[in-house]
Amino acid sequence: RELEAEAAGQPFASTDAGSTPAKALKAKGEEARKRAARKQREADEELERQKMMMSRKKRKLFEKMEFSNRKKDAEAEKLRGKKRRIEKEKERKVGSA
Repeated sequence: RELEAEAAGQPFASTDAGSTPAKALKAKGEEARKRAARKQREADEELERQKMMMSRKKRKLFEKMEFSNRKKDAEAEKLRGKKRRIEKEKERKVGSA
């Protein structure tokens, strides 16, 4: 089994008493999270490089657009939270009545 994994170029995890399926799942989740973070960081760096190539006028316009989009998203998230809170209060009133 170890030889098969080695031939396939995959790491072989020995079946120690300490290794459990829960730890394996946690390791996979952590690895996926690291991959996603690395991909996000690379995308951010690419965006920064593209912004450097823009003229000052276009860059400032782009930054204003980003700012307004973030502001709209924050406001929408605030309203969604308020809606969820109101719905929970209604459920409590219905449940207690």
